[in-house]
Amino acid sequence: MHIMSRLRLIHLLSFCCLYFNINNLFAHKEANIVDRVDPPFWYQQLGNDTLQLLFYGKDIQHTQLLSYESKFKVLTKAKGISSHYLIYYLLVPSDFIGKIPLTLIKGKHQQVINYEIKPLIKSTQQITPSDVMPDRFANGNTINDNVKGFNDTLNRKAPKGRHGGDIQGINDHFDYFKELGISALWFNPFIENNQSKESYHGYAVTDFYNVDKRFGTNSDYQQLASRCENENIKLIMDVVYNHCGSEHPFYKKLISPTWFNLFDTFTRSNYRGAAMVDRYASEYDKKLMSKGWFDKHMPDINQQDENVKKYFIQNTLWWIAFAKLSGLRIDTYPYPDLDFMNALVGAVKSNFPKVFVFGETWEHGEPIQAYFAKNKIEGTHNSQMDGVTDFQLYFAINKAFNQDFGWTEGLSSLYYVLAKDYMYQQPNHLVTFADNHDLDRIFGVLDNNLNKQKMAIGFLLTARGIPCIYYGTELLMNDKGDHGLLRRDMPGGWPNDSINIFSNVGRNELQQEMFEFIKVLNHYRSSNSALFEAGKRIQFIPDNGTYVYFISNNEKTLGVFLNQNKVSTTVKTARFEELNLKNKIGIDIVTQNKQPWQNQFTIPSEGIVILEFKN
Repeated sequence: MHIMSRLRLIHLLSFCCLYFNINNLFAHKEANIVDRVDPPFWYQQLGNDTLQLLFYGKDIQHTQLLSYESKFKVLTKAKGISSHYLIYYLLVPSDFIGKIPLTLIKGKHQQVINYEIKPLIKSTQQITPSDVMPDRFANGNTINDNVKGFNDTLNRKAPKGRHGGDIQGINDHFDYFKELGISALWFNPFIENNQSKESYHGYAVTDFYNVDKRFGTNSDYQQLASRCENENIKLIMDVVYNHCGSEHPFYKKLISPTWFNLFDTFTRSNYRGAAMVDRYASEYDKKLMSKGWFDKHMPDINQQDENVKKYFIQNTLWWIAFAKLSGLRIDTYPYPDLDFMNALVGAVKSNFPKVFVFGETWEHGEPIQAYFAKNKIEGTHNSQMDGVTDFQLYFAINKAFNQDFGWTEGLSSLYYVLAKDYMYQQPNHLVTFADNHDLDRIFGVLDNNLNKQKMAIGFLLTARGIPCIYYGTELLMNDKGDHGLLRRDMPGGWPNDSINIFSNVGRNELQQEMFEFIKVLNHYRSSNSALFEAGKRIQFIPDNGTYVYFISNNEKTLGVFLNQNKVSTTVKTARFEELNLKNKIGIDIVTQNKQPWQNQFTIPSEGIVILEFKN
């Protein structure tokens, strides 16, 4: 539609929407010189002592900002800003909490802004992942389905139209997440996307400080965040720095010539992250990758501009403080300026050390993906990210359960990806997944084969990294191709839906079986976090269509046995002797059946068996 000194299961879910009224900042609304200021308020001891205020208005380029409070000093005014905006930098005392009167003077007119500095309360939550699309999950408030002034109106029949899901819908089904064992929620961007079409996905932002009104309000999001904190579910925010929507005021009334990467004619990115890695790359290709536009309706933002840098770093810190976030997922991470990305992550870590930051890296090949993560490869980008999305393991999952077994094919694909983990400083911080809002549903990819999906998800939830489950995977959604279909509505999320899949009564037999399978594994992973975070992993070279690996610590050993053959297959256990499992009894964590450790072990056809042994 989403960490951590302690990594548990993160389930990323995507949703969108919020609104904030700024008029109450102004003491003299009837004579406003400016209509709005970003950020709308600030927090004590957040960021450094220099605060950027960006004002919106008409013909305000010659407006002067004054502070008569000696501690709250106006430092500089940004140059090169258009007449519709005004940027001032102020010195903010670290010990100040309360409202400060700031005076704007334009000719004979004055306007006083009572700007507020609030106390900062940091979350004690840390992350572990699940993924949901707000617009497609559940419609809890029909009143906000259509909102005056918004271009894209409700059309549930259109696959890429707005369907009405909102924050209230997420809140209404909070118990569903708890039952399924979700430990963290990632929503697609929920802040304002007032574009003329396809605004449901949230990645063409038109207001960086307000929830889209069709999703709810800033207050609604804050209340959801509080509920997450109270019920020990972490909250991850999806953030976009590479581009905004073409309807954003910064682009429509161009804020400055250097705020965006502008070309004489539309110039699209080449989408080649390898150009940023390639030591032989041309400057032309690198520029096209990082400065070309992602799409025609997504103006590319220039993060090398100092005013831009300050704006987005402040915006990020503001949202973390506002919602007490546990994590950030950075969209299209390889595309923005990488020095800016490091500066932003550094600011986050300086203020919120426990917030987990990971970037989307849709690239091909482990070395290219590792370049954008914390890695052990000499001469690469010195990334400050906690983790990145592990597309290489995603590609391997697709191959593992669709290809015939071979030296590098089938289950061997998983082995070879994990064998390259030496490239990463922290492979346990890679965010893993079998599908997401941009990819074909894994059940459809696996030809609607329940056994294959169980193997894929069973591997995902026992592999290293932070597993992310896309909403509907637990209910065997199987769409492929069109993005609108990949983001299909959850049946039962709308009042007139004929089927309510949120209840076991509304699920068919196969859906209920998959739901229970994921539920058991999620809860097991969460209750055995120490094993998955710090346990020793040993994998054995795949053989004869089978793949076996173990995770162990002082208390227990978990053995995972995969068989991609269409017949049951017996493996000799002598090769696993180093695990010291002789004469021990394994407990199947899914069925709770007992399995004595013997000289050989039979894995069912197209099956997965997960056994726990006490040490």
